[in-house]
Amino acid sequence: MKRLIVLLTATGVISFVPASASAAGVTMVHGGGTGSFGADLDGDLQIDGSQFGFVVAIMGGGAARGSFLCLMAGRSQILGLHLMSVQGEVTGGALNADGNVSFSGIASVNLGRARSSRAKRSG
Repeated sequence: MKRLIVLLTATGVISFVPASASAAGVTMVHGGGTGSFGADLDGDLQIDGSQFGFVVAIMGGGAARGSFLCLMAGRSQILGLHLMSVQGEVTGGALNADGNVSFSGIASVNLGRARSSRAKRSG
């Protein structure tokens, strides 16, 4: 379930943010906001959602740098957790022919009381 939430959030974000290319051939992509899962996932009678932000520089040839943060609990509780976040370092990316951007990297999941786990993620 956690993997699905992370992947859906990252995919949704990328679809809504336009890319801009600089004179040096670097494509900068940045954005943030809030999203809703459209359902009460934990039975507390509130529609659950997340807050997110990212900034990515795509240099071409698959090289990219940047960061991604998705906070699913912190300002509000979800699934009984006081903290649930995914924070990642962007290590690769591409500007696609349709103008959308794809990026990937390594992310850490923080559930507050539990230890963080690191896993490779693609957006």
